[in-house]
This record gives sequence, C-alpha cells and structure tokens, in this order.
Amino acid sequence: MDDTDYNRPRRPNADTLTYMKSLPFDEVRAQTEINAYLEHQKKDLETVHQDDQPNEVEYPQMLSAAMSALDEIQNEIASLAGDELGSKCIETIARIAAPYSTTATRKLLHGITGYMIHLSTHRYGSHVVQTILQNVLKNWGTEVAKTLEIDEEEEEDLPSLRDLIFTVAKEVAPVSKDLALHICGSHVLRSLLCILSGCTEVVPDHLANKAGPQRGKLKSKKKKKKKKFIEDGSSVTNNASYSEYKLVENPRLDPMDQTTKDCFNNLVFEMTELDLSCSEPEKPSDPGELQQFACNPSAGPLLIVLLRILTLQGSEISKDETQKNVKPEN
Repeated sequence: MDDTDYNRPRRPNADTLTYMKSLPFDEVRAQTEINAYLEHQKKDLETVHQDDQPNEVEYPQMLSAAMSALDEIQNEIASLAGDELGSKCIETIARIAAPYSTTATRKLLHGITGYMIHLSTHRYGSHVVQTILQNVLKNWGTEVAKTLEIDEEEEEDLPSLRDLIFTVAKEVAPVSKDLALHICGSHVLRSLLCILSGCTEVVPDHLANKAGPQRGKLKSKKKKKKKKFIEDGSSVTNNASYSEYKLVENPRLDPMDQTTKDCFNNLVFEMTELDLSCSEPEKPSDPGELQQFACNPSAGPLLIVLLRILTLQGSEISKDETQKNVKPEN
C-alpha cells in the first residue's frame, strides 16, 4: 500500500482553522444544556393544561453551534481531519451532534468518503474516522430530534446513511489486510465491524475514566516500566481482550438486513479470507495467515473483537431459534 493507491485531501484552509479555533465547544456543557432543554420540554407538555408554567429554558447553544459549524466545514472535513486542531474540533462536533441528528451523521460520513484509506492510516485522521463511526450507533431517536427541532428532511445531494456506511466499508475492504496490521487502521476496522454487526463496545470504568496523554504528542523518553496487569493477568496496553461487547438496536442500520450481512461478510473475507456466508466450506482454509494476524500487536486485538462479535451473533441466532421452537402451553 503506497501513496499512489489512495486519495489524499488537500491541506486545510488557514481561515477555516482560525474559525474552528474560535468555537467555544464544551462537551460537558453541551450535554447539560441538551438534558435541561429536553426535561423542560417534557414538563411543558405535562403542564400544558395547568396555570403554572415552568421557567423558560434556552435552546442548547452548544448543539446549535455544532450544527452551524458542521454546515460551514462539511466540504473540508477530510482536510481538517489531518490537522491536530481541526481533528479535535471535528471529533467534538461529532460527539455533540451525531447522536441527535442523522443528517449531521450523514454530512460527517460524506466528508470522509473517498479518503478513508489515507485517514485510516493517519495519526489524527484515524481518530476522526473512529469517532464518526462510533457515533453512528449512538442514536436517541426521531422523537428526541423533533423535540430539539432538528430538521431531518432528506437532502438530495447527500446519500442515505445506509449507503454511506456501505460505501465506507467497500472503500477499505480491498486493503483491509494491510489496515489490520496498521496501528491506526486496525482500530478503524474495529469500529466498522461493530457498526455492521450492530455491536457496541463497553469500556471498563477504570479505563474509561483513565486520563492519558494527548494523542499525537511526543513524550519524553523515560525509564521503561513494567506493564500493569489486571486481575485476570492481561495487560492494560490493549482493552480488546477484556472489554465487553453487546448488541444494540439501531434504527439507522439493521444488522439483520441481508445487504448489511453481505457487507459485513465481505469485509471479513477480504481481511481474513474466512467465508462467513458459507456454512459448510468445501475445504478448510490455511490458518497460517490468521496465526500471523493473532501474533501481531494490531491485528491480534482486532481478531479478538471479531470473535466476540461472531459469538454474540451466534448466541442471538440460537436464542431466536429456541424461542421459535418453544411450544405454547395449552
């Protein structure tokens, strides 16, 4: 995989970076404002026939600022993703707006299509791609969007969210073997596999709340310390082996849809040469390459995630079949 194999976005516009730097984003404040507004609207409906009206609550300013900023930069997302400041701003916008607006999610995904391979192997761009993909599964539903007065009307120049996810998956599938071995690309593949399978990762509290160094910053050389181990003996250098994964219902993308299944199976096949669509393969595949993957510090945790996803899917199918075979009592 060399530089001629994929598109590289142009450098970010200096004026756009200045504009992004001026935005007073605060994710904690954004969530507080949204929760307060939703609670106020709920009380307003409950007391609509009463004389006492609740105090007025302003529309969430951070959400409004994030939506406006996204409209301004939607044609420069790939360029900004390669910049340290720009990438942080896009991630913040994604975390604030994407869970509440499908249109915002579509704009973010549309901004990275065509540049997926470059961004997936970029130290800043890969974080942007992961954040956008992870927020596809965080959806509060159409009722919350209506309460927040978010316009979710179809835009003709934007493909559907479903088509955008499939486009992203097809873009990285031919080079998924290389990405699986890449320290940044493997994390992007993890997020993509989770979306297509309807799974979400539950990170343990002791890791989720752990403050770490800022990404991309060079650290001063220190004396090598012994790796810390948790109770089960695994190191904390990679959380794939002990993070929990669960299936979630997501109206944005149905993992049981045949097209979604085919997209997931194709990505797995391109990455591992395992044909999940065939229940009885004619001959067993050579495990040599998978063994090399398992020993790789980037591909190994990715395989763990894949196995956990397949285990969840298998248990869900078994549960459905058991329920169908249970005969009602007379």
